[in-house]
Amino acid sequence: IFDNEAKDLEREVCFIDIACDEIPERYYKESEDPKHFKSEKTGRGQLREGWRDSHQPIMCSYKLVTVKFEVWGLQTRVEQFVHKVVRDILLIGHRQAFAWVDEWYGKS
Repeated sequence: IFDNEAKDLEREVCFIDIACDEIPERYYKESEDPKHFKSEKTGRGQLREGWRDSHQPIMCSYKLVTVKFEVWGLQTRVEQFVHKVVRDILLIGHRQAFAWVDEWYGKS
């Protein structure tokens, strides 16, 4: 998907499960929890463990995140922190997109 050189292919693939992955407690809202939400317009919802194998259609979104913080003594810690924050942002955003489907469904 991403046209990168061979040296860039050393990467970690991270799957995000909007229903089952933990999110920081301060961002949790039951109304945005795919395990509790059911869409009135589409009938989609109340996702359970293994939903990716049993539901159709599903969305697959690819993101390439590159972090370089080249400061000796801090590099690993800062890069790991940034990757975690980006993952949390993507997880929360996709949970919200799912939970807000009735607001945008049918609009172009």
